[in-house]
Amino acid sequence: MQGRARLLQLGKGLIAFAGAACLASSSVTYANKFERLNCPPVMVTQVDKAAHVGWLVYSNQPLRLTGSDIEYAVDGHLEATLDPDGEKQLNDDQLSVSSIFRIANHRSKGPFSLVCRYGVHAQLSRTIPRHIKECIVIRHGRFAEVEFEVSCH
Repeated sequence: MQGRARLLQLGKGLIAFAGAACLASSSVTYANKFERLNCPPVMVTQVDKAAHVGWLVYSNQPLRLTGSDIEYAVDGHLEATLDPDGEKQLNDDQLSVSSIFRIANHRSKGPFSLVCRYGVHAQLSRTIPRHIKECIVIRHGRFAEVEFEVSCH
């Protein structure tokens, strides 16, 4: 009887541990989603040919991230671009350059928006939440078309 009670107690402990682990992992996932803001690497993967009946699609390549800016309003309507607080050459095969924007150091200029550019005419823009402290933009220069990565946390 004592062995059975011990097994039951051990089983309850394992269930409690598993439940706590599930809660912890879901809160970590939620926290990570809440804390980060990233430019999507691809906006559109293909042109919707049905939307352009009768037109020949010249290029159907994915619309990839080709640049990014941190912007803010001046005089309520003009948009200005924040300069990076620092840049460094990364020692990788892709000739990458990392630019850091310390948003927390420029709060008096805010609110800020993260602008993600895709080619010449397409862009996504989103207000940067106040809990974001910095953004890192990495420019990979070795590719035929320059590629970017953007992460704000």
